[in-house]
Amino acid sequence: MTTEEKLQHFYKISIESAEAEADKELTAYKEGLERIFQGHKDERVRQAEAELKVETESARRQMNKVLSAEQLQVKRILSERHNALKAKLFEEVEKSLADFKQRLEYQDYLVQKCNEALQFADGDEVRLLLSAEDAELVETISQRAGHPVECAEKSFGGGVKALIPARNVLMDYSFQTLLETEREAFTFKGGHPHE
Repeated sequence: MTTEEKLQHFYKISIESAEAEADKELTAYKEGLERIFQGHKDERVRQAEAELKVETESARRQMNKVLSAEQLQVKRILSERHNALKAKLFEEVEKSLADFKQRLEYQDYLVQKCNEALQFADGDEVRLLLSAEDAELVETISQRAGHPVECAEKSFGGGVKALIPARNVLMDYSFQTLLETEREAFTFKGGHPHE
């Protein structure tokens, strides 16, 4: 082999070696860039997911806040309607009681409550009181109950009150007390059975 050929061969091997080395470094550089790119891409995806999670949570809180305000508004309106209906219902009950007090059944009711009080007293002294507006019934109820009945100084809407001093007992069958008790205990029951 001549020097020229040797130089040509050496040149060829050197070029091939340099090209192989350059390819190797280029591949390593590309792989490094690919790793950096993938890391950057993964980081951006994580940031985007975190931002999405924060925004979703913020939207959920905002939606819950609006929903809660709407629920309070609905409850307030419902409560106002319930109160209006309850007031109307008790107006009708009071009107029905006023009508009832004009009938003979009212006197029967008064006599029945007087007899219940007398039976409960079991011989102890009993003071039977009718409401002030029932003053004209005192004599009739006294005769029918077989026990003296008095007229109270104040109105209690009708009915009877019985005082048993020996037992320190007040039996209150007054319409006013019965209405107040019902008004406090009254609740609307409606809607679905599971509510």
